Amino acid sequence: MIGTLKKATFGFYSPKMRPITIKEPLEIISCVGNISEKNGEIKVHAHISISDSKYHCYAGHLLPGSEIDVVGEAVIFELTKQE
Repeated sequence: MIGTLKKATFGFYSPKMRPITIKEPLEIISCVGNISEKNGEIKVHAHISISDSKYHCYAGHLLPGSEIDVVGEAVIFELTKQE
């Protein structure tokens, strides 16, 4: 994924999640993970790397609450079982 955020919520897991929210223009450097379904519920497990206008980088588990600013482009591949 590439693009920009106006708000990022992410966390560091050690041994439990420590979330943080940054509210300012941010560049998405990378965002990788997977989307799965468990018990009828969609789950997103993604790790994001972002930078601010002073080129400080931050990274962690992407959490609910992040907001796209101008654009967010994602490439999603579907993996299927091969018999």
